[in-house]
Amino acid sequence: MTIIVLIYSLYLILGLLVIIGLRNPGPVVHSSEPFVSIVIAARNEEKNLPNCLSSLIQLNYPKDKLEIILVDDNSSDSTARIISLYAKSYPYIKYYQLLSDNKSTPGKAGALKYGISQCKGDYIFLTDADCRVPSTWINSLLSLFTDSVGMVGGVTLLDKTHDSSPLFGKIQSCDWMFLLSVAASANNFALPLSWFGNNMAFRRQTYDDVGGFEKIGNSLVEDIAFLLEIHKSSRWKIKFSFCQNSLLHSSPALTLTEYYNQRKRWASGIGIVRPLGIFLLTVSLLAHVLTLSTLFWANSFVTLSGFILLASTDFAILYRASRLLGRTDLLYYIVFFEIYYFIYIILLPVLLVFDRKTNWKDRQYSLNKDKN
Repeated sequence: MTIIVLIYSLYLILGLLVIIGLRNPGPVVHSSEPFVSIVIAARNEEKNLPNCLSSLIQLNYPKDKLEIILVDDNSSDSTARIISLYAKSYPYIKYYQLLSDNKSTPGKAGALKYGISQCKGDYIFLTDADCRVPSTWINSLLSLFTDSVGMVGGVTLLDKTHDSSPLFGKIQSCDWMFLLSVAASANNFALPLSWFGNNMAFRRQTYDDVGGFEKIGNSLVEDIAFLLEIHKSSRWKIKFSFCQNSLLHSSPALTLTEYYNQRKRWASGIGIVRPLGIFLLTVSLLAHVLTLSTLFWANSFVTLSGFILLASTDFAILYRASRLLGRTDLLYYIVFFEIYYFIYIILLPVLLVFDRKTNWKDRQYSLNKDKN
């Protein structure tokens, strides 16, 4: 009984700390508008690129201080043609085709590294070809840069309010909001854990100071590895924004296979996650396993109490995050999210013990080869 009380107490305390730490840093008013480079690595993105590029050309930022670098990572569909058409119409859009033989680093990191080597911005923004950005994106993230801040990040969700996303998409959006809430809160306690590289900006000086993507080597989670390298080996601070003006939208995984491969790529980064991250994952796993196990050895009151405690803690975190992002509509899916989370947190670690390969954009990678 002591162990049960300890695990549930830890889950509740950690949840309260996430809520306390989840806040927006105050924006800074800049006297000038620096030159900004947006770098996107695209591979077989013909379905997503038109919406992404349409949102980028609507950015509320001086076009003479902006360049959009698009790197076609050896696509086999119409990606190159789509990029070329936009590049001809908008002088600040620049197109580079990268063949596999010309990549010094495999995977997405190699394409991003090449794009960054071609850009001239004082500030570099990263997003993905399947994302849509708000017109306020650049100004919102730039407002978080003080003299000591080297990297900032914004939130990405997988749906929009009242859109036609399927239930599974809404659940994934809740999941991303939950994960980013934990990451943002930990960062506000000066303990950065992770972030998604599809909504990230950093100084060129920061990138050079830590050796860029060259330093992190071969990794399927280049965004997390880069973030942790900044924290570990530089003087620069990191800030994350839970602000609607920097909120991006992407698309959810539509099939279980696509979803599973995505989560396997994320799991490949477990080796570089700091001890706090391992501790959080362990407490969450134990709390959920414990709650399910009570079905077999305890009465229904114990099981129900455990479920209510976990669900109430998760709801409080999502409520805080959704208020900051203006997405309280996602709270209607909390029951579905809890059911999903019980399955995910318990089943995925078991599957990863036996399945050590993942696919990304028609390329197969071994999780055992991720050196980071």
